[in-house]
Amino acid sequence: MATHNAFGKWGEEIACQFLTQKGYSITQKNYRFRKGEIDIIAQKAEEIVFVEVRSRSNEQFVETEESISRYKEELLIETASHYLESKNIDLDARFDVIIVIGKSNPEIRHYEGAIEP
Repeated sequence: MATHNAFGKWGEEIACQFLTQKGYSITQKNYRFRKGEIDIIAQKAEEIVFVEVRSRSNEQFVETEESISRYKEELLIETASHYLESKNIDLDARFDVIIVIGKSNPEIRHYEGAIEP
């Protein structure tokens, strides 16, 4: 596995731990449909949350919504719709972005509702 892929997977694990500590239950990771992939699907109370994780080795490269193209947003929305339909889930849903910055003592930034369907 390429170093950047391993770093990305590590960032996703850090994000899962963060969400779990905040009371979310992780439903699924790396859910794929066609060309789309959702890094983390979580639930808290009666809301399903689709999470895009961005891992950065340092703060110099941090961008939130700007790092997610409109095309990527459309793929996320299509993939989330497929997930909800295939699992017959009828809950409120939102799209969050989590950015994991740094390696040794990572900073986590959680942007709730960062992507509007």
